Amino acid sequence: MKAIDRYLNRILKYSFLTNREKAEWKEEMSAHLECLVEDLIAQGHERSNAERITMNRFGDPGMLRNNLAKETYGFRITTILALAASLLLIFLYSFVSAVMINHASPVSPSLPLTLLTATCFLLKTRRRRDRLGLLIAIIPYGFNYIMYKLHAEWADQLHYTIVYVVYSNLSASSLAYLMTATFGLGFGIFLLTRNSWISSLPLLLSAGYCTLPMIKRLIHYIYFSAAGMEELRRYNLSLTLSYLDNLAIRLFVVTGFILFIRYLIQIQSQSKINVQNN
Repeated sequence: MKAIDRYLNRILKYSFLTNREKAEWKEEMSAHLECLVEDLIAQGHERSNAERITMNRFGDPGMLRNNLAKETYGFRITTILALAASLLLIFLYSFVSAVMINHASPVSPSLPLTLLTATCFLLKTRRRRDRLGLLIAIIPYGFNYIMYKLHAEWADQLHYTIVYVVYSNLSASSLAYLMTATFGLGFGIFLLTRNSWISSLPLLLSAGYCTLPMIKRLIHYIYFSAAGMEELRRYNLSLTLSYLDNLAIRLFVVTGFILFIRYLIQIQSQSKINVQNN
């Protein structure tokens, strides 16, 4: 059984399943393999030989891992990791380009960030409705980005609110409207999926969009401080602190949303326990 145990561990390694899911899959596959081994032993094979034949018939661990991932996440692990790696490179290139002084990035870092986050969150999906919720979470941002690039006036204002462009003419209530809408979107996704990870994605993205320009301004502050350019140093420090205040509000809403969702899950679990006891 040690050989089979190692074989199963190879299948489940890098599967990104939870420990409970790994234990369940391992128990199920182990019982199946043990039955096959016992059949071969009954036919006259030694145990070590029977285990080797059984594992060869069962298949390559990498192939089985991909099949398990496709059944769980809807995509093969290799596909998810390759896509995530590609999007990470695009994000790093676009962000570094955006940070450079007097240099414009051909692609806004928020776009690859959105797609990269959604790709990683595929590993938190288990059903088709989870993946539908994941799509719903990123569609509003994607649609706004496209309309912003097409220079739609309303999209400009919404884009500036999402990323919190400090020097734009934003109303005081813009952020409140944004966070209320994002909170509502997340709650709607939760009602559809009952998945706390997927439902929190819109709010996490909102925080991420504000974090990127804050980091950019912080890097500029450090650069101009080292260069001794006092006026630009103070300007970027002011922007960094302004972004930080905005980010703190968004993170507060994210925390409140997560606690709210966990409370709902706890109530639901308690209700099921009460029904079973009755």
